[in-house]
Amino acid sequence: ERAERLLSSLTGAESGQRGYVLTGDPGYLDPYRASRDTVDAHARALRALTVAQPEQQRRLDTLDALVREKFAELDEVIDVRTRDGFAAAAAVVRTDRGKRIMDEARAIVARIEGEERRMVAARGAQREAIARRTLVIIGLGSLLALLLALIINRAIRADVLVQLRLREDLERKGTQ
Repeated sequence: ERAERLLSSLTGAESGQRGYVLTGDPGYLDPYRASRDTVDAHARALRALTVAQPEQQRRLDTLDALVREKFAELDEVIDVRTRDGFAAAAAVVRTDRGKRIMDEARAIVARIEGEERRMVAARGAQREAIARRTLVIIGLGSLLALLLALIINRAIRADVLVQLRLREDLERKGTQ
């Protein structure tokens, strides 16, 4: 979820830049500027969430580099639009550098999410295995307790019967 939010914020920055390129109105850069902080916050949160996962950390290193590259590309287009106008900025956009960066970022996010889904599924399977084992142990323990109770009951009944016979024998001998 956090990776998707990062990607969404990056797309928001791209949209803000695009609005500025099309209109020349600096007001369109507000979402672009806000996205910078949001992207950084999501990246930090992702790092914290995956701190114990070296492979995810390597993916985040790659994603961080792509984010820096994307913002550099966005800045370049904004600067060209400001300095040289729409046609020059459109020419930079047509190089597809920004699209390539976003495609790579999406691919990295897809790998991050795929790994997280795999780990969640593995944890779920592990929890289910533990739950099944627990149920088996409880069932076997209950069965053992029942058997033990039956054995003890049988022993007590046998003892009571022996005591009753002894008492009857004593009473018979006492009446003779």
